[in-house]
Amino acid sequence: QALNDEDHARRRERPLPEQRSAMEQAHADLIDQLQAIAGADAAAMDHAINVDTYLHYDEHRAEIETWRRQQGI
Repeated sequence: QALNDEDHARRRERPLPEQRSAMEQAHADLIDQLQAIAGADAAAMDHAINVDTYLHYDEHRAEIETWRRQQGI
């Protein structure tokens, strides 16, 4: 959680378009990394990225859903 709090503090004043651009760049970088190891064992690839992708999303799901409700989204 400390890492997330530090990251949030660094980014909190950045405008939404800049945040979105950074997110899209991170996604593009991940795709590039995956393409660079084409032919790799799928299980090994999953193990390499799961903590920073879909396993991490669940950690914040409740917070995101609460925020969305508060925003009327």
